[in-house]
Amino acid sequence: MKMKSKINRLFFFLFLSMFFFAPLVSFAATFDNVIALGDSLSDNGNLYTVIGYPPSPPYYKGRFSNGPVWVEYLADIYNANLIDIAYGGAETGESPFPPGLIAQANTFLSYYPPPSNALFTVWAGANDILNGGTNVSAYAYNIVSSLNILAGYGAQDMLVMNLPDLGAIPLLDGSPDAEGTTALTMRFNLALKDALDVFESNYAGNLFRADVFSFMADVASNFENSTEAKLNSDGSQNDGSYLFWDSLHPTTEAHELLAEYSAASVPIPGAVWLFGSGIVCLVSFKRRKNGRIS
Repeated sequence: MKMKSKINRLFFFLFLSMFFFAPLVSFAATFDNVIALGDSLSDNGNLYTVIGYPPSPPYYKGRFSNGPVWVEYLADIYNANLIDIAYGGAETGESPFPPGLIAQANTFLSYYPPPSNALFTVWAGANDILNGGTNVSAYAYNIVSSLNILAGYGAQDMLVMNLPDLGAIPLLDGSPDAEGTTALTMRFNLALKDALDVFESNYAGNLFRADVFSFMADVASNFENSTEAKLNSDGSQNDGSYLFWDSLHPTTEAHELLAEYSAASVPIPGAVWLFGSGIVCLVSFKRRKNGRIS
């Protein structure tokens, strides 16, 4: 009876641990490297280094914002090294300059040794649409093509972002093109989801997704102004908290929130491992008690 009581207490402790410790470890992903591919939303100064754009100041050290961009904050969250090969103006294809997403993936393979314990972030497609393109299936295919390149290189963890509502950015909000651009964004996100579903079914690594479309809509209420740009055309800045820095890009405050949201999209199931290990130990203990060594 005493042995049975001990076993029951052990099981009860393991049951409680799943609930009490899960919040502490369910998002305990750790990476040594963050490798960023994409466009101006992820560029930490690459385009500026080549052509001196965007003007800095008022832009922050070549970023298309008033401070660090989301992948910089994400690397800080993980205390990881950031390898950023994203370029402002990049589309999803193979354009040599600014290098498109596929070109970036190929460039990474050519110039960088395989990094250990790395999270690859992939975010592109906005420029394809804003430059007048409508073939959203092709853009989604390009993104998956870049993932296949990275997977062939050995990438085990990849985070893919969908697009925010491009019809709601200050450049287009309230314009005759806003509604059509919103619809096109939604078509792109659906095409990307379908393409990622197929990719994931054949991918041996971990594919994570961040729903930026929903994130931007949800986070808008955190800012005093979520429809206009903080930066004026004469270089002056409006007072108050703004979601958008210029007519296209978020403020660094929005980037920081996006990094936190994205980190939560990359869980490592530590709590499940903890609970599962406990169950294994418990089963093994029961077997030993009954004279069966596992």
